Amino acid sequence: MSNGPPKKTKARRFAKVLGAVVLLVIGLVLFASIKADKTPLHWTAAKNAAETAQLLITWGANVNAKDSKDATPLHYAARNNATETAQLLLTQGAEINAKTDQSATPLHYAAWKNATETAQLLLTQGAEINAKDTWGREPLHVAAWKNATETAQLLLTQGSDIYTKDNKGSTPLHWAAQNAAETAQLLLTWGANVNTKNSEEATPLHWAAAENANKTANLLLTQGAEICAKDTLGLTPLHWAAGNNTAEMAQLLLTQGANVNEKDQSGDMPLHYAAWNNADETAQLLIAQGAEINAKTDKGRTPLHWAAWKNATETAQLLLTQGADVNAKNDQGRTPLHNAAAHNAAETTKLLLTQGANVNEKDQSGNTPLHNAVCENAIETAQLLIAQGAEINAKADEGQTPLHSAAWKNATETAQLLLTQGANVSEKDKCSRTPLHLAAMGNATETAQLLLTRGANVSEKDQSGNTPRRCCMKAVLGS
Repeated sequence: MSNGPPKKTKARRFAKVLGAVVLLVIGLVLFASIKADKTPLHWTAAKNAAETAQLLITWGANVNAKDSKDATPLHYAARNNATETAQLLLTQGAEINAKTDQSATPLHYAAWKNATETAQLLLTQGAEINAKDTWGREPLHVAAWKNATETAQLLLTQGSDIYTKDNKGSTPLHWAAQNAAETAQLLLTWGANVNTKNSEEATPLHWAAAENANKTANLLLTQGAEICAKDTLGLTPLHWAAGNNTAEMAQLLLTQGANVNEKDQSGDMPLHYAAWNNADETAQLLIAQGAEINAKTDKGRTPLHWAAWKNATETAQLLLTQGADVNAKNDQGRTPLHNAAAHNAAETTKLLLTQGANVNEKDQSGNTPLHNAVCENAIETAQLLIAQGAEINAKADEGQTPLHSAAWKNATETAQLLLTQGANVSEKDKCSRTPLHLAAMGNATETAQLLLTRGANVSEKDQSGNTPRRCCMKAVLGS
């Protein structure tokens, strides 16, 4: 009885099967990119698997294949400092200045990851040292941003322009200022201007302030950074710190002589910015350092106005505790409560009311906070105001009640609330227009339907003899 085929035959069969498997695997590998984001060559480049990469190329892999973001295998090799594989790819025809969908070259990627060895190779092979990405950033910008000090040093020695600017006029030092103290030091050593400004007139210290980059800010200040430098809007680094709630940075700037009450072009102080962004920690620091709590902008807005606008309840509470005027008026006669109501800032509305805000205060047009709330269909805020005694039928200077405002804005939910609380559906303004007239004029179909169900007179005439029906026709036909 046979014990099977001879050993040589078994070996041949095994080799044949193995060869078939290898061919199948290679076939699958080579065409995997049809359904996948990256080709196998991308993966091997990222892993610096040079021998595998050579095999794939031998079997026809495209050395310049692109992933969904147009990155080639050389981009992957550069990003991972895979120098050996990068060398192979270049000898096999890889495009050294290939660009991604954001116009980044392999050298940009090497700079991003501080892949100095691969960056050196790319430069030796002719990589464009001043290539710009979509934002106008050169590899030196990227190295500065990522604190890739070694690669930045290499780029500088190879001729990178230390004063090069991106699309917004920002230099490598701007990018380093965000938290790359070591690279910032290198750039300054090479002669970077510590007070250089971009197209928005922002200095590196502005950028450091926004990112709470204390170490970099300290460095810049010791090198002569202007602490009160202003951007195109008149903002100082302290404004930027306040707007981003970087309290530690604000403390540093104040210690170094920043003016706590410096105004921008609109008259906003750092405390206004802190209030706008609900930066309560920074606001507390600014107040402790002498910030004027009721300071007004060019349009008469106090920090509390901004806090109310943005529903910045924590900061509003702080401001009130420190003596902010709850009924302060801006140039239009609006109080913080008007602002809160107009932006449906329910939490801040509740706070202001508990702190003595006048619920029926009128602005220069005679509008109460309830008028403002209904214009935005801010039903939650409207409910709070009504619960605290807001006059349902209060009239503005033109005689319009909150229901008129709701009708004009097609604020059906708020109109329903007003009607259930006793709003007069037939109230007339100075032109003898009822809420239904305004709903018709504004083509506010849903609110008009509501008013009709509550007894609004479709035949009522205004001062010009127009009925709501006539107003509707004019609105639709434009006559």
